[in-house]
Amino acid sequence: MKVTKTIDIQGERSPLPLVHVKKALTELNEGEVLEVISTEVDCFIELKEWANYTGHEYIDGLANDNVFIHYIRKGKEAQNDKYLHARIISNNELISKLEQELITIVDVREELEFEFKHIPGAVSIPLGELKLRLDELAKEEDIYVICRTGNRSDFACHLLEKNGYKNVWNVIPGISHWAGPIK
Repeated sequence: MKVTKTIDIQGERSPLPLVHVKKALTELNEGEVLEVISTEVDCFIELKEWANYTGHEYIDGLANDNVFIHYIRKGKEAQNDKYLHARIISNNELISKLEQELITIVDVREELEFEFKHIPGAVSIPLGELKLRLDELAKEEDIYVICRTGNRSDFACHLLEKNGYKNVWNVIPGISHWAGPIK
């Protein structure tokens, strides 16, 4: 396999690996291959799901001691970097819902991001852990997923729906523009 570009993201934690992969893929042409060198185990799940979700192809991953090497073939440009999940709710609409009823909010940012600033009552499930912690969420409830800007939550909504959750909403633009209650 011919690799077009290699990026080394060893030691970086979510969401930075995904940010670097997105940026590197913008520099490639459709069909070219990106090699990603990482030390994060969770990065494998996140990259594989994200690549397939956004129209790229996750080719393979190799493990060598504590280093993981991933190969991603760039897909069509039209599918990259836009919200793909059909159900979107604005920050203001979510604030109104918070005032009227008890709702399930899942914050998919990393633990440190969550501790710094979060919506009271939100459940913290970092994106890299979501697939492993699905049993913590009720499939029949409405679930509102939030992150910093709406990108990770968009992907998380897709992952939840793929696993049988029917009423999932992506909160846009996310906690970076949140004007409601905060802890």
